[in-house]
Amino acid sequence: MHEQPLRQWLATLWRFIRWICTPEICPRDPERLLRSPIAAFFRSLTTRESLPSAPPQDKGVTVTSPMKHTKHYYRIAAFLIGAIFLFLIVRAFLIPKSFGEFGFYRADNLSEQKRLPISFAARGDCAACHPDIATRHQQGPHQPVQCQNCHAPLTQHIAGDGTHKAPMPINRASALCLRCHRALPSRPTEFPQIQIVEHTGLAEHELTEGFCIQCHHPHDPRPAGGKHP
Repeated sequence: MHEQPLRQWLATLWRFIRWICTPEICPRDPERLLRSPIAAFFRSLTTRESLPSAPPQDKGVTVTSPMKHTKHYYRIAAFLIGAIFLFLIVRAFLIPKSFGEFGFYRADNLSEQKRLPISFAARGDCAACHPDIATRHQQGPHQPVQCQNCHAPLTQHIAGDGTHKAPMPINRASALCLRCHRALPSRPTEFPQIQIVEHTGLAEHELTEGFCIQCHHPHDPRPAGGKHP
């Protein structure tokens, strides 16, 4: 698949080598070689002591100035300086001013997060009005699960001044239970998981609303005997 581009690259490299080795650029005669552009280029990079001086110039032979072969260095240096300068300009416009004040992030984001409306309440706020449910929940295997993980945020139920706002939404769909208890290879083996067909005798799409809570109370899902399914 890459044979044609490789041939083109090799052909270009071969033409470059042949151009370098032409008598005008790289003569075979040692005396002419010392006066060639290649030798002048290397002499411009070294001290006078590192290379023998060129023999006296013959009539009719033009010696190229060593400085002529250093122009590309200045071009590369100018390009790099320009690229760095452009990078600094773009960086000044793109990076926020508050970035890095407290760490590797925008400090202004802290105030932005504070201005967001509060939706969720603390873990124990539900127990103030529902102590019996909270006690049963704390004694069951769902104790690590917060109320708002299965219910809606508390702000949909209680207003900011603590008054009753609306009934708390209750999701009785089996999909809510399967979100945590569907058998997955990535979950710990000690975590309660079920194969839906084996456990219920039905396919997932056949599970009706409230199917799981017929046997498992959400606040304490242990069946009779106090063991996990």
